[in-house]
Amino acid sequence: MNTLQSLFLASVAGLTITSCVVSDYPGGDPRGGAISSAFGVYDVLPDTYDGDAYYYQNRYYYGGRYEQGVFHDHGRQYNDRYYHAGQYYYGGRNEHHANRSQPQSRQHDSRNDGRDHDHR
Repeated sequence: MNTLQSLFLASVAGLTITSCVVSDYPGGDPRGGAISSAFGVYDVLPDTYDGDAYYYQNRYYYGGRYEQGVFHDHGRQYNDRYYHAGQYYYGGRNEHHANRSQPQSRQHDSRNDGRDHDHR
């Protein structure tokens, strides 16, 4: 493989890696555009957010996996949990949010008792 091919492959690999970076900017993407990653965290959901988010300790986690069942963590029992970026969160609320920038007929839905506890 020549030097030009090596540089091209390295730059493509770099683009692939950077496209997975999660935006953690309060209120969403600072450029005002769509976030390219499949998961992330918001301090405040943007008006255009449409989908499920897990509310835990004043932050909204999205793109993870909400699970219901019987789970135990640090001697406590939980009926649900949220798996996000390699970590389980217990005691938050799974919520559905509709795009607030356009009129919608869907209602806000939250589940869980709001107990705060996470497993790190």
